[in-house]
Amino acid sequence: MNQICEVSNPEVVLKQLKKYYGDEVDLYLSTSKHKKYMVSDEQGKKVHFGSIIHEDYTKHKDKQRRDNFRNRNRRCYVTNI
Repeated sequence: MNQICEVSNPEVVLKQLKKYYGDEVDLYLSTSKHKKYMVSDEQGKKVHFGSIIHEDYTKHKDKQRRDNFRNRNRRCYVTNI
């Protein structure tokens, strides 16, 4: 958990996750050693996300960096978050 807190803010990630996907979504620490978080859908499919070696927007607060990431990963977004 300490390693994740150095590069991310789990409380903010959970708040954003629930804002866009509803209260029924739960956030877990990833079981994949290279990822930060994990969510699962209604069918039990797990999605691991967030590189453990990179700070995310919840830490660096750099809007240009966030926008660059979104542009690179545009096809992955279901909603514009």
